[in-house]
Amino acid sequence: MQTPTTMIDREIETLRAQIHGTVLVPGDDGYDAARQVFPGDIDRHPAVIVRAADAADVGRAIAFARDAGLELAVRSGGHSAAGYSTTDGGLVIDLRGLDEITIDPEARTAWAG
Repeated sequence: MQTPTTMIDREIETLRAQIHGTVLVPGDDGYDAARQVFPGDIDRHPAVIVRAADAADVGRAIAFARDAGLELAVRSGGHSAAGYSTTDGGLVIDLRGLDEITIDPEARTAWAG
């Protein structure tokens, strides 16, 4: 018989296989540093942190949060005085690694990431 923890572990491993960036959960090396935001008085513990490497990672993380029923928070710089860039028990998509922008002024379009 599968326990809820076993099912969640399998889902996380499936997510890790789909993500080009990094997936962190409590207990992983780097999780505590990745969950910290500025200002430091906000101390939340997301169930999953996805450090997106590309737009496809963002889409996969959103789909995972939706399918798992997890609250979703998006972080770019981690500066949210109200704490909107993190969550307790949800999924954080960390966009800090997406630091490239391409602009096509003639087509009036921009691509970030």
